[in-house]
Amino acid sequence: MTKKYYLQVEAVNLDAFVYDTNDISTIRGGSHVLRHAIERELAQRLKAKGFTPIATAASLGLFSFEAEEDVDAVRRRVVADVLGQLDALTDHHATFQAAVAPDAGDFRQVTQQLQTQIRRQQWRTPTVRPPEFEPTEQEGYLDGWRPGVVPYRVDPDVRGAKISRATAFRREQGRRIKHGLFQEVGEGLVEDDQAWLAAKDLSLLASLPEKGILHGKIAYLHIDGNGFGAIRHETCQTPELRAAFDHTIQERVRNAFLKALLAQARHDPDFLAEDAEGRTALRMEVLLWGGDEMTLVAPAWKGLEVLERFYRQAQGVSFQGIPLTYRAALIFAHHNAPILLLNRLADALLARTKKDIQPLREKNAAHYLVLESFDMLGSSLDRFIAGYYDETHHPVYPKLLLPASELPALKKHLHTVVRYASKGRVLDVIRRLRAGGDVDAADLASFMLATVDPAHQARVQDAIERIIGNVPERWYLIADLWDYAKEWNG
Repeated sequence: MTKKYYLQVEAVNLDAFVYDTNDISTIRGGSHVLRHAIERELAQRLKAKGFTPIATAASLGLFSFEAEEDVDAVRRRVVADVLGQLDALTDHHATFQAAVAPDAGDFRQVTQQLQTQIRRQQWRTPTVRPPEFEPTEQEGYLDGWRPGVVPYRVDPDVRGAKISRATAFRREQGRRIKHGLFQEVGEGLVEDDQAWLAAKDLSLLASLPEKGILHGKIAYLHIDGNGFGAIRHETCQTPELRAAFDHTIQERVRNAFLKALLAQARHDPDFLAEDAEGRTALRMEVLLWGGDEMTLVAPAWKGLEVLERFYRQAQGVSFQGIPLTYRAALIFAHHNAPILLLNRLADALLARTKKDIQPLREKNAAHYLVLESFDMLGSSLDRFIAGYYDETHHPVYPKLLLPASELPALKKHLHTVVRYASKGRVLDVIRRLRAGGDVDAADLASFMLATVDPAHQARVQDAIERIIGNVPERWYLIADLWDYAKEWNG
């Protein structure tokens, strides 16, 4: 007798396959290889065998199928087959887990059982997949611990270096599929695939001398959904609802956002660069493209604009009456800042955002960080924030949170202040804040306005009042974002 079963497959221990080097091509390759392996290759192969895809996003896939064997026999056969295919698709370097459960009439109970099986297997799996033994005289040049066996000739200043087979595989895949996501999401916008060339590296992406102090700097944007796992469990009581949930976050938000951004970027000189062959390339990099999670790199002068565009797309989206909201971390740094450290910093910043939005009514919000160098950070993000914003007596950083609904107005008012006021005077205000003692928002505004042309004092005063309100600490926001606000368009 034919019975209905569910299969869940998931890539686990992602840091050991994606974020274990500072090489952009390797990171991109690891991320997109996992996405292609499940979302494209495995889904197509299983569909040809009669499986029904329910949800496929980045590192996770959920399918239903029918079989006549009992659950133990089905589990042995299907799990072994699926893991074997994924192992081959990732050249034996990634780690996957798979679980099978019979249909028990309660879809939420089944998915919880599948998730439990996956996590139990993950706990029994090494954090990193041990590489095959190969005799070598050195460790991998880029990952630092796997055997270095493949010649690495990218850097002309490095001689005799070798990288691991896992890194070589991901780098090659990352270079091959570099432009593929833009072509896929931007399909229908243009006929010429050459329109979707991406800047070959972060140096080209961030190089534009006319941007002055922002030349050579990037905006690292990491976005994640708020409590999507709990929302999914609460609302997705059937396979159809689970598919609809994934379609909502992928098509209505994620893909729609990137498609709109690509459509704009193709006609915006500030998003375009010329590569070594004289071709036009987009100043954009997508490092992670998951279900509700994504990581993008843009030029520093486009960071606030990209953040605002994302929230414009995500605003008001809900599922089964429950709002779907996102938190974000936006880091401004030099283009050669170590990507692994930026990623860890973005994760820590997202955790701060999650904590700081708890008392707020609006959950679509972002934290930003302007990082001139990693030497500024010291031992931890929290310690840096406490010192930089002088949180000796009370928390300052939560007051600098950027709620999504306030971004358009903030842009308008920052433009006014930047146009008519003096950055030096703003820094004087910050020094007064850091000096301690009682500070009055009106007194600080008056101090600032003393250097503004009388013809513009009224509009500057209005802009300052709308940005600062009765929270003097928000002067930090004006000082931090001064140079970036000049370029904030969209």
